[in-house]
Amino acid sequence: MMYETIFDIAEKGYAQWWSLGIAASLTIVSGALFFGQDSIRRFPYFWLPKRAAEFLNGMGFVFCCFGLIFTVVSTFYDYISARIALDRGHYSVVEGSITDFKPLPSIREGEQGVTGNESFVVQGKIFSYSDYDTRAGFNKTKRQGNQLDNGLKVRITYLNNKNDNEILRLEVAR
Repeated sequence: MMYETIFDIAEKGYAQWWSLGIAASLTIVSGALFFGQDSIRRFPYFWLPKRAAEFLNGMGFVFCCFGLIFTVVSTFYDYISARIALDRGHYSVVEGSITDFKPLPSIREGEQGVTGNESFVVQGKIFSYSDYDTRAGFNKTKRQGNQLDNGLKVRITYLNNKNDNEILRLEVAR
């Protein structure tokens, strides 16, 4: 049977650059407020005494530094560990038809976004993902145009992380 690859983590690359960019930007701005000139250091808290403004800016800088570290550790580490697992062959493969596919409901114009996970089962293995998932693996929902549905024959290369199957490669039978 011939398979077409519709997702491969090695081809996708690290997709969370936007989160790193936001965290780094906030850290730079808070650093400028904390380490900058006297007029800049008091900017958001000009009505407070100088020491209080410096303290609040310092706390903001520390908070942003921890946020940047957390973002790097949580997103980049997940991507690197998934790539290493794929490169070293530390993964599992399941092949079969999709059953119990549960897509997210579509969003009608003017409605609030429906959040949650989309899921399906292949050979007893449950796979779940979301538009808002920051993991490195497959997370394209039906609303974003994925072609998954009940009965579709697939081959999935996945990593089992803490009772959660992260899709590293998704292939569809043609």
